[in-house]
Amino acid sequence: MDSCYSLLRDRILNDHANFPEHRVFIWLDENCELVPEELATIKNKLTLVCNRIDVHIRFSNAGFDSQFSDFNIDKADTFNRIYLRVSKEKLVCHHCLNTSMSLLASEGEITLIGRKEDGIKSLASRCQKKLMLSGSLKKHGNSYLGSFKKTALTHEALNDESYLQLRQVAEQQIDNNDYKIFSKPGVYGWKKIDQGSHFLIQTLLENKQLLPKTKKSALDLGCGSGYLTLLLHALAFSMITATDNNAAAIIATKKTCAENNIQANVAATDCGATLTQKFDLIICNPPFHKGFNVEKQLTKTFVQQSLNLMATDGCAFFVTNVFVGIEALIKSKGHVCNVIANNGRFKVMHIRD
Repeated sequence: MDSCYSLLRDRILNDHANFPEHRVFIWLDENCELVPEELATIKNKLTLVCNRIDVHIRFSNAGFDSQFSDFNIDKADTFNRIYLRVSKEKLVCHHCLNTSMSLLASEGEITLIGRKEDGIKSLASRCQKKLMLSGSLKKHGNSYLGSFKKTALTHEALNDESYLQLRQVAEQQIDNNDYKIFSKPGVYGWKKIDQGSHFLIQTLLENKQLLPKTKKSALDLGCGSGYLTLLLHALAFSMITATDNNAAAIIATKKTCAENNIQANVAATDCGATLTQKFDLIICNPPFHKGFNVEKQLTKTFVQQSLNLMATDGCAFFVTNVFVGIEALIKSKGHVCNVIANNGRFKVMHIRD
């Protein structure tokens, strides 16, 4: 387990032992490593908000009060203790802390856990100066933890760049079709066109002869803002599905599809885990980072799921950084994998039976 999450778990349980009557709230982002069994003793006092669908399902199935959302709280309530694992997504942290101020009871405490590279020191300073919270950080190995008490009646808001607001971030022409792309904070690389996805689109348009003969069903696995979903529409696939495990990505892709009059099934599911149909074409720009760390297992999971979801005579196109090696894995599963483009930074692979 990430040292910050083990520290968070221990702090939550210790606080509950000392204050069993307190109501507890935890923000859980896509890097969450907590599991329901660890928090079972405080289940009746705990509310969780998760932006990752598999985390939400895990806790909800265990009987916890868990909400899946883009950190958008749909009910007014108050809590004595609120916990946030600080991440590198500064605007997510700012939004969660702004919302926390309306959820926090008088004399309640917000506990922050994170590492120096996550920006926890500067975030703690902003909590003190703008949110008027009283408290300080303490170092625990490579991690920092601090509890900050609500004491003032008024405070400033942290700049979250209107976190919940969708906005147009780009216009793109794909195969003579003009499209608009919408996104928001909370979506990976939300302010710009992802260069890997752009390279995949260019490569696929230059290699249309590799597309499956049956152009019916297509899947954008890990859709983000819906950029690759636009490619599926440009290629005239009649049944388009786009999935992501992140709530912000689902909201953004739905907006991108709606604004471009694209009919698509946009579904929150972890790496397509709940999908049952097979697809003629799968396109994917898989994640390979977890927080600041390279996590190649994430890419391998996307590859394995694509192989499971590929129709007979179907194919998939993946784009990854050149150092991410998945060709051997694909071939070990009995599939053909050819690198059809490499620009020195990204490579595009064509996968088929």
